[in-house]
Amino acid sequence: KETNYIYIDYSAGVPVPKATTDRTTIELNRMFTLGRVYRDGVTLHIVNSGVNLYNHMRNNHERLIGVRGFERASGGVIAEKLVRYLTSTDGVFYLGANKIATTQQDTSPTGPPRYSYSLVSRRRRQLGF
Repeated sequence: KETNYIYIDYSAGVPVPKATTDRTTIELNRMFTLGRVYRDGVTLHIVNSGVNLYNHMRNNHERLIGVRGFERASGGVIAEKLVRYLTSTDGVFYLGANKIATTQQDTSPTGPPRYSYSLVSRRRRQLGF
């Protein structure tokens, strides 16, 4: 009385249905289980219990956004510099599964110059704060 594992083997690029009694022979990346069959005398017990991981990455991303939202991993410290000016350190943040890296900023007149680029005029101009 052994359980037979029914699976699809996609190793050669063409899906081939197969069966085995040794579950460890089912490779995790190119083969997937459809179900299990167990025979007790003349009675077959069929369990449809394959892997259900459709769109796993997107579902995990949506879960991360729902549970964690926008999350600071490191850096990104904001401080006041003089009156009306801010500085920030390099930072790493996550929005769901997306990593967002920011660079340090200094909005004071002594900070690095800031530029904007116009796609219409194709010109760059320095911004003043």
